[in-house]
Amino acid sequence: MSDLSTSGPNDKWSDAWWATSRGRRCDGHKKNGDRCHNPARRGTNVCDYHGAKAPQVKAKARQRLEEAADRMAKELLNIATDSESEHVKLAAIRDALDRAGISAKQALELSAAGPTKPYEELLQGISGIATVSREESRTRRGLAPEPRALAAPEEPLEVVDAEVVDPDEYPPHGGARGPVPADRGDGPPPRPHFAEDAPSRPPGTGLQTMEDALSDLRDRRQP
Repeated sequence: MSDLSTSGPNDKWSDAWWATSRGRRCDGHKKNGDRCHNPARRGTNVCDYHGAKAPQVKAKARQRLEEAADRMAKELLNIATDSESEHVKLAAIRDALDRAGISAKQALELSAAGPTKPYEELLQGISGIATVSREESRTRRGLAPEPRALAAPEEPLEVVDAEVVDPDEYPPHGGARGPVPADRGDGPPPRPHFAEDAPSRPPGTGLQTMEDALSDLRDRRQP
């Protein structure tokens, strides 16, 4: 349980507590003349309320920390080499490496550098990668060229005699070329001159289509 949750009076930051504490107490004083009970910021001798955040105080604190860095590093190395506890040694070594800018991964890669791997030797001898076509690559390897999409015919094509005909002489649908009357309107097209009337046939009794039967019936009814 914390001091704030205890049922008794909270004596933290009191004069009695500071008498037994190893922390740095603020040297500032209150308006009534009593000494401040707050802890001083690291590198300074005052708390934030008494000027620890002032630019000149921050600069001075930074200077003190830089001057004490060498001494702290020396003490850290002594702990890493002379400490009897393995856990304390490991923590001190990690802190020393972090302060030196060397992470555990980098130290492991540097210490475990072994013989060059085969693929590294292969890549060291490559100065550049040339770009060649597929045909050149197959030729250099002694492979036959790939067949084309459309192979050339083995035998010559047969030549057929033909005659060039003017399309105007033979209009479509086999009709004779000639002038078209402008006043024909929308009536039926004129019959060609070579057309003949279909011969009339007597009505028969054999099988016939519905259209033929109706046509025969109309012919019979005509006077």
